[in-house]
Amino acid sequence: MKRMLFLILILPLLLTPKAFSSMSSYCATPPFVSRTIAPNVMIVLDNSGSMFNFAYDYNGSDVSTGFNPDTSYYGYFDGNYWYKYESEKFVPTASKSDRGKNSNEWDGNFLNWLTMRRIDIARKALVGGKYSGGYLIGEKADWYGRGYVKKVTNAGNYTSYSGTRYFYFDLGGAGTSRFKVCSNCSCSWSWWYDAYLCSCSGCSGYLNVKPQVDSEPEGIVQRVGDEVRWGLAFYHVNWPLSFPAYYDRTQGGYIQVNIAGSSVQAMINAINNKNPDSNTPLAETLWTVAGYFAQETSMLGGPGPRYQSGDYQINDNVDPYNYGTGGSPQMAWCAKSFVIYITDGEPCGDDNLPNELKNYATNHGGYSYSGDLPPCDAGGNNPWIEDVALYVHTNDLRDDLEGNQTLTIYPIFAFGSGSELLKDAAINGGFTDKNNNNKPDLQSEWDQDGDGIPDNYYEAQNGSELESALSQAIADILRRTSSGTAVSVLSTSARGSGFLSQAYFTPSEISYSGEELTWVGEMKGFWVDLFGQIREDSDHTVNSTIQLEYDEDNIIKFFFDADSDPLRT
Repeated sequence: MKRMLFLILILPLLLTPKAFSSMSSYCATPPFVSRTIAPNVMIVLDNSGSMFNFAYDYNGSDVSTGFNPDTSYYGYFDGNYWYKYESEKFVPTASKSDRGKNSNEWDGNFLNWLTMRRIDIARKALVGGKYSGGYLIGEKADWYGRGYVKKVTNAGNYTSYSGTRYFYFDLGGAGTSRFKVCSNCSCSWSWWYDAYLCSCSGCSGYLNVKPQVDSEPEGIVQRVGDEVRWGLAFYHVNWPLSFPAYYDRTQGGYIQVNIAGSSVQAMINAINNKNPDSNTPLAETLWTVAGYFAQETSMLGGPGPRYQSGDYQINDNVDPYNYGTGGSPQMAWCAKSFVIYITDGEPCGDDNLPNELKNYATNHGGYSYSGDLPPCDAGGNNPWIEDVALYVHTNDLRDDLEGNQTLTIYPIFAFGSGSELLKDAAINGGFTDKNNNNKPDLQSEWDQDGDGIPDNYYEAQNGSELESALSQAIADILRRTSSGTAVSVLSTSARGSGFLSQAYFTPSEISYSGEELTWVGEMKGFWVDLFGQIREDSDHTVNSTIQLEYDEDNIIKFFFDADSDPLRT
């Protein structure tokens, strides 16, 4: 019986790597890596009003132009297909590679340029887009300043209309985006509306931004699936407390999808159903996220991180470090947690933080932004996200758990470039502390490739770059999740006459000199006695005889521990 148990335990180890892997697999994680704890990934998705802006050639409330047929525009429409508008939707008719455009057809690439707004692009990159019953649904913007008129001079090349055409979009309220095709528009500035108002003539009826698709498309969230544990946070409106009561003055952010007990479908629903409606409280919302991971209502004396009672819950069912199922809590203190912060703007309405957090980076050796920030109507354009980022990355958020529970931040500056503030936040919130001083004082701690840009900071001018940035961030998160672990995998084993060899490795670890070493490990050898028991060489010293001694070498026993990882020794 003992010999049979031994064979069952080592049978998977005796299989050669060839049985598990292909050569291409070695470019990332080896295919025989054992089960690891999935990392926690909280996405903060910008829901500020500017996410309603046109994604391409945004020109405020004035007429937008600039379509370039040589540019590939990312969006809900397939840029390689012609479309026909019928039965209140756009239907793909033929591939561009098969034939030219018919006079009653539209160019899918042009439709992406024409119709996509930033929120549409973000939804497509994350979850494939807002899908309903065989169609993707473009989102209607709320007012003139988001962009509502576009123009093209040679419409016959891209639409079912000829000559110069204006495309006038409906505004206000929730619902499907739609536009008219007009022969002329006259626009003038209105001081009352603080926008250009356009009067158009010779217009068609409304056409819905509603392309037909064969199946529900997927984004990063579905493709990554349960490789990570997802969570989702949004901003509150965040008008200053000094404003009149009829303004929505709720502060900070809130957790829409809890990490514990969440699902991919919950992420899809929440991302597609939330419309832009807020200012941009970058620091306050990161502070709220920190409170959720800490499972505390107040930290550092307040205000926040739970600014309102409904911002997040505090219990085992939603605790991000609870990996238990079926109502039985199982806290995984070793789980790593990350925040992917997607934003298209600078801080606005962002000033309600504990005093200790303000200028925390300056006082603790972090990077501190000293430039000017764009003004905003709500005020509160403070650079404090860099301070919160350093705090959550270098302080243990959970005194009730073993080890240190910190957050690593991945800012993605969407639809823009050159945000020095977000770069500083990336450095403070993502550096690898090689000299153990809790400061990002070595460039190699945050810039391993030496290009001067933080390795965990991304910029995305368009949807393709946003999708790429998300993919790179997730790949780096999975790398960090593996790095520094103890014995993470049995790579290969071979059983000799009374001897079992075993190779152990770690995907990544920091050496004493501060250098990151990848795929390092050691070879271990074990005796196997006549009864099929695995033994260590317990009395082995430099001068001892290397041989199995029954009265000295301890037996290695395997047992199941229901309160921890099931198989232990």
